[in-house]
Amino acid sequence: MLSKNVADAQTTPSVTALTYNMPLNIVVKDLTELKVNQSTVDLSYKFANDYINGIYIDIPNHLAISKTTPFDVYVKASNNTLSMGGSTIPVGLITLSPTPDVKRSFNAITLSATPQKLLSGAMPVIDKQLNVRFAISAENTKQLLGKAAGDYATTITYSIVAPSLLIISKAETIINYILFTLNKHCNLVTTM
Repeated sequence: MLSKNVADAQTTPSVTALTYNMPLNIVVKDLTELKVNQSTVDLSYKFANDYINGIYIDIPNHLAISKTTPFDVYVKASNNTLSMGGSTIPVGLITLSPTPDVKRSFNAITLSATPQKLLSGAMPVIDKQLNVRFAISAENTKQLLGKAAGDYATTITYSIVAPSLLIISKAETIINYILFTLNKHCNLVTTM
């Protein structure tokens, strides 16, 4: 709106004001990012002590997560076995857990072809780093005896899911709506 005042000799001139109203918006969009910082995880059996005590590898900052709404994170293997040619090893030998320095940052799980909940009902975060321990216990190592030496591999899939979109079915895969998925390889290396 534009206004103009005219002054005469008897009045004090007034100032003309020009005003304009404009909207200011803040656009908030749901941010979902899941980054796996290593392309391959190798669990290597090299020495007798590895077979006696089991093995593990601690991976600092293995996962980086940004999500502006509550979320769950799942992990699963592409199938129930790690394979090398015609030889197989069950993926259930491998556990994923928080490294000892960050206990209780997420759930410890046994790897499976069925999605396992790593994080449950997590609050919104930006660039949260998860340190992950991949391990095979001494008890589970016994299942490797008699297997051919070589690299047994599978693919691990991490998924970040909005809890409200999760549909649970006992007969089928529990994740129906995957918002974001990353695949990485996991190798079990045996030497004999």
